[in-house]
Amino acid sequence: MRRLDLNRKTKIGFRVIGIGLAIGFALLNVLAYNHAYAMTHYAAEGVRTKKPERLSVADTLKVLVRGVRVIRPVSDRKPAELDPSCEALTLATADGGTLSSAGVVPEVVMKIYNDARGGNWAEAKRLQFKLIELFSLMVGAPNFPEGFRAGYELRGFTAGHARFPLSAGEQAIIETMRGRLACLLADAGFAEAAGECQRAECATTKAPPNRVDIENLVREVMGKMLAQQK
Repeated sequence: MRRLDLNRKTKIGFRVIGIGLAIGFALLNVLAYNHAYAMTHYAAEGVRTKKPERLSVADTLKVLVRGVRVIRPVSDRKPAELDPSCEALTLATADGGTLSSAGVVPEVVMKIYNDARGGNWAEAKRLQFKLIELFSLMVGAPNFPEGFRAGYELRGFTAGHARFPLSAGEQAIIETMRGRLACLLADAGFAEAAGECQRAECATTKAPPNRVDIENLVREVMGKMLAQQK
């Protein structure tokens, strides 16, 4: 009987310890949340937390539980009030966005913009899809932004080289992409790119070298698994 009572008391003790640890862990997480929230959110009104050396015991306990109180700074003073040499400066900026494709074909981007402003939506839509095709080629090239560098070079600008050297496989992909890119630019009326257009590459979309055919690989593995189950 004594052994049974001892085992029972031991189990109860471990259970109480486990519950106490769980409660303590939950309380620590609540305290951590309160401190993180207080540090990342301004208080709408009130007084900010005093310096640590000025806190009383009660205030210290409140800070430990709630976190510090940070008041949103508000100032109506203008820079000229602080320094007479300060002057208001207004800069005229452009409307719209900055497009990476505009560095390669700014004429096409501006034509899309002007067609859209003029209500010629059919032509703007046609050019937009051409621009998407051009962008997909450049952004899909390895070692970004090598694809855009190729586009700049096809337009006659020297864009330099990648910071990291390209592997043989990446160079082959870049060359294939460059030929297709030149075809698209030539078709859009940019004669400077026509010399590097590779129609054979444009006519058929080839998979990049050393790229695994995922679909066939999955089918092959699934077939072997089904055969083993039979």
